Amino acid sequence: MQGHLNAIGILVVPLVTAVLCWRFQDREGGQQRTVRAVIWGSACAVVCLLTSLHMCGHGRPVIQWLVPSVCVGATVGVIGPPRVRRIAAVLMALAAFGLSRHYLHLVHTPAYTGNPPWVRKFEATINRSHLDGIRRALQEAARDESAICPTGWLDQSPVSDFFGADLPELPRGRSTVTRPAWHTQLTGLYYTETRGDLRIWCPGGPANEAIAGLEFRPGP
Repeated sequence: MQGHLNAIGILVVPLVTAVLCWRFQDREGGQQRTVRAVIWGSACAVVCLLTSLHMCGHGRPVIQWLVPSVCVGATVGVIGPPRVRRIAAVLMALAAFGLSRHYLHLVHTPAYTGNPPWVRKFEATINRSHLDGIRRALQEAARDESAICPTGWLDQSPVSDFFGADLPELPRGRSTVTRPAWHTQLTGLYYTETRGDLRIWCPGGPANEAIAGLEFRPGP
C-alpha cells in the first residue's frame, strides 16, 4: 500500500503542475523567467539529491526528486501571479523532498527494496557469516576429526547426536524473495518477502570434511 502512495504522488505532482500552469500561465514570460526556472529547478534537484544519499545498497530515489524538481522549474517559468507562483514552487519542492524521504523509508522496511541484487548479496553475506561461526565452533570442539559424521540436518538426529554437547545454538538462514510491483518502472520499488526457512545441512563424511561442507538449504 505504501508503494502505491509513492507512485500516486509521482503521478499527481506533474498533473497538478500542468493544471496550475494552464490556469495561471504568463504569456509574456521572457528569457529572464526561463533562467530563473532552470536555476530553481536545478537547486531543488541538488538539495533533494544530497539529502537522499545513504550508505546502504537498498536503492536511491531518482524519479521521486527528478519529477517534482522539473515541476518547480515549470511553475517558476510559466505561472504569472507571483503569489501563486511562489506557493506552487514551494509545494513542488516539498513534494520532491517528501517523495524522496518516503522512498528511503520504504526501502528500509521488510516490505520493499530498490535493489534486488544487493538484497541477495547482503543475504548471502549474512548466511555465510552464520555458517562460518558454526564451523569455527564445531572445529574447536571436535575431538576426533577422522570420526565419520552422518548425513542430515544439523539440528536433527543422528547428526545432532554426533556432535552432542559441542553443538552450538543454530541460526536459521535468510531467504528473501523479490518481485516487481505494478509501479516498479515508475518508483523503482520492488516487493520483498524475507523468510527464515533455511536450515543447516550436513553432507556427512569425516568430521573435518563434514564441518567444512555445512550449507544452508530450504528445510521441510
